[in-house]
Amino acid sequence: MRIIVLTIIVGLLVSTACLEPDRAPYDPNNPNKPSLYGYTYHYDGSPLPGATIKLRQFGEVKYSTVSNTEAWFEFVDIDPGVYELYGEAEYYDTQIETTYLCAGCRDTIDIYFQELYFHFDNEALGTQEPFGFNQLYGTWEVQEDLGEPDDHSTPNVYNALHDGTGPPFALSVFRDTLEDFWIGVNIKVRSLSVSWHAGLMLRYQNESNYYLVRFMPDTISLMKMRNGNLIELESDTYNFAPDTWYRVSAYLHDDYIKIYVDYEEVFERGDYSSPLSWGSAGLWLYTSEPTGSATANFDDVHIRP
Repeated sequence: MRIIVLTIIVGLLVSTACLEPDRAPYDPNNPNKPSLYGYTYHYDGSPLPGATIKLRQFGEVKYSTVSNTEAWFEFVDIDPGVYELYGEAEYYDTQIETTYLCAGCRDTIDIYFQELYFHFDNEALGTQEPFGFNQLYGTWEVQEDLGEPDDHSTPNVYNALHDGTGPPFALSVFRDTLEDFWIGVNIKVRSLSVSWHAGLMLRYQNESNYYLVRFMPDTISLMKMRNGNLIELESDTYNFAPDTWYRVSAYLHDDYIKIYVDYEEVFERGDYSSPLSWGSAGLWLYTSEPTGSATANFDDVHIRP
């Protein structure tokens, strides 16, 4: 038995029985051909049909298949060899792992895709609720942003607009309720924004209960709203320039929270006083100017439940 672990795979049970061990087991000309079978799953364990599975060698796709309506895939009687196994599914990050298919092997691999990825590039311009997101407050729509292609995926972004005369803030949340998770987002506040605040809502339950990663032009804070009372857990100076992309990430496990900006840790905090244990992850924007407005672009949202 051998176990292969992919970033997108929670567990992988491989049963291998190689035939004729006296022959070269990975010689592609070996007449005893291996086969590979398995199922593909969403991060929550439900079947994921339509995933593409590829076997590559030296940068070339040798075999490719798509999981069927029952999420089953198979490669039958392929050449023995060492392959790079690619798992690809819409709205998931693609990962690669080496797999060994010896002559005569009958291997079973179940793939659990774990890291969700939303880049909005396949969404129609003007879409208010792209796949995976629910717009709760403010004005949200998919827009084009071709600038800084090295800092975010082009061409599309998810744009937020908050008007001080409107709802309390702009908020669009991931559709599923989460407990422990990691989220990373590219954020760019537009220069025309007035008195802006932007960031992430974490374990959002309602307007009165959530965590908030909030950054302003010169400050970043970790806040908690509990039963309508806003509490500052951590705060520090940090210079955020408009029209500049930043990578903001959060990791939550039990009562433990880590916050990162551009992949560097800025806060590490345990919340042991009435912590929030579940809720949605959301994109957030706010202007404190009663007659002003703020706008920001969000892109490349990664979520690992």
